[in-house]
Amino acid sequence: MRRLRIGPAAIRRTLRCGNHQLSRRNGEIKRVVTTLLLQLDDLPSYCVLIGATNHSELLDRATWRRFEIRLDLERPNDERMTEYFANRLKEYPEKSGYTPKRLCAAVGPKSVAEAKEFFSDLQRRLALEQGQIEFRALVKHRVTAWTTQHRRYDGESPATKPVSV
Repeated sequence: MRRLRIGPAAIRRTLRCGNHQLSRRNGEIKRVVTTLLLQLDDLPSYCVLIGATNHSELLDRATWRRFEIRLDLERPNDERMTEYFANRLKEYPEKSGYTPKRLCAAVGPKSVAEAKEFFSDLQRRLALEQGQIEFRALVKHRVTAWTTQHRRYDGESPATKPVSV
């Protein structure tokens, strides 16, 4: 097994190679974008193409010109998201230990898709447990796991503590 030595000379060598690799990577990205634009131009007129991005600022004007309509979908406000959580919690016969507002704050979804993902995970875990765990404990466990996984857990935040409902 070969050991790597990291010293000043190795760091300088890496930086020199890194710049070369970066310029090569930029060239590859340009080729991919060019190929994508050519493919978009070759689409028949009866085709409908729908694209989505979380980083519209990174797309160049040549890409945007290929799309006739542009929609900006904003994140739902806290009230709408809390309403979504309230409706989803009504699907469960047992109490979760959280109010919809507190559960929403604890999970902290960035979008409705993330909120749906949380409830899908909760439903899946509930089915796997087959009644072996109390619903309230399961929700608390999944909130902790979710916030840890998504790095939003800040210790003893009041939002992560269940309340009596």
